[in-house]
Amino acid sequence: MPTEQLMPVMLHAFQFRAMNTKIEIALRTADMELVAKAKAFAADWFRFAEQRFSRFRTDSELSLLNRAGGKPYLVSESMLEVLSLTKHYEAVTEGAFSPFVLSAMHRAGYRDSFERMQTDPLTYSGLETPGYEPASLVHPVMVIDRGMRAVTLPQGHPIDLGGIVKSWAVNRLGIFLRTRLGIAHGLINAGGDLTTWGTRTAEGEPWTVTAEHPWEPEKSVGTVKLSGPYASAATSSKLGRSWTTASGAQHHLIDPSTMAPSRSDVVQCTVVGTHAADCEVWAKTICILGLHEGAARMARQAPGYEALVFTADGAMVLIADVASVDRRWAVPGAAVLLPSMLNAHDTTKLNREASL
Repeated sequence: MPTEQLMPVMLHAFQFRAMNTKIEIALRTADMELVAKAKAFAADWFRFAEQRFSRFRTDSELSLLNRAGGKPYLVSESMLEVLSLTKHYEAVTEGAFSPFVLSAMHRAGYRDSFERMQTDPLTYSGLETPGYEPASLVHPVMVIDRGMRAVTLPQGHPIDLGGIVKSWAVNRLGIFLRTRLGIAHGLINAGGDLTTWGTRTAEGEPWTVTAEHPWEPEKSVGTVKLSGPYASAATSSKLGRSWTTASGAQHHLIDPSTMAPSRSDVVQCTVVGTHAADCEVWAKTICILGLHEGAARMARQAPGYEALVFTADGAMVLIADVASVDRRWAVPGAAVLLPSMLNAHDTTKLNREASL
């Protein structure tokens, strides 16, 4: 019987649905027992995350927390971790990311899971959902007592964690598969929020991810290589989760400064960096703020992170260093905007660079 060292290291791929999206996992290992364990654990993990963090389940921990608005509520360790991350990202994005957008999404018509909305062709009215007060432009504050593991939400300001929890779950699962199961090479993709570690082949070829065209999802506009001990990417789009109400076209990316769907010039953004949650938050931030302000903010707060941005007028802009453009990205036709040119106070320079 051959030893594990002599067994071929093969790529094993599987997929399933959870959290209203397709989960795709690829693992490179010779140990089929590890693959079976990883497959079972991954399915259980995403089911756990959906049960705990879904706003569409009345018995989820998130729903229970929202109903306790105005009073301290004891939360689980995982909920405490995610809520702490939301406060961190709210700070580093300078308010462009906020969990306090649930009432605004309800008013925009996003009151049910998007899967259910797609199966019901009726136009959503956008009326306020009973039980929640209208969102206010006054900045709400979440109070976290780490010692008591208690969280207090302001009355009338329920939260939504859909902008971070998928990528958080991807990050956490990747850590478990690497450190607990010892799988040295893998990829986890949860509806466009993905993380990789190791390499795709024994020869050291990196994981390669396709960049989709925003208006023609079946069409590829290029690829990006994810290499290193671990690397991640996330895509956010105003087109994927969009619908029509009596007030017109709507989408799920709420601008916290207006508490309405963002009307920026960006329709889709893919961010590449180290951690999936970082990538997801910055992809959403650029979509919400727009190309210039969003990219400038990311350059200040997340140096080394890169982005492929599509604007409403059809432009494709790659925000990356020159060396990375040649080494990592293959997106023919994209204008290149260098991070060194991202000065929020010099929009003339930004406009000229983005138009090259």
